[in-house]
Amino acid sequence: LAMDPDPKPPPGKMKSARNCLYEGVYVVHLRRLLKEGMSPGSLRIYMNSDMAQHTEMVVTDALHHLGLNASFVQPPVIARSFNAAPSKELPPNLQLSDQLQERMRAAMKPFDDELAKFLGVERLPWQIA
Repeated sequence: LAMDPDPKPPPGKMKSARNCLYEGVYVVHLRRLLKEGMSPGSLRIYMNSDMAQHTEMVVTDALHHLGLNASFVQPPVIARSFNAAPSKELPPNLQLSDQLQERMRAAMKPFDDELAKFLGVERLPWQIA
């Protein structure tokens, strides 16, 4: 899929919003946007870790990129994380096994590597060094 010049999934395969793995193949979605005519300069990509650690900076930058004045948004609101999951450990029966995590990393590696190349970075924050 990532190497395919037509980034749409084959009919009946990996349907968007029905397949969490396809949703996580970000490079396919970025290529589709560019193919549909979106200019590269209109894209803004933020890492989740940056949003969590530097919420105000990321939100301000996003608003500025959209041509909106961040001063209309009150600082306590702009710095607040609205969709942050609580940091608690899941019960053992809800945790992914180490084996499954490794299989998922291996399956996603070609797409993650291509996304890193697309973004011009050596590796992505979630890739293990």
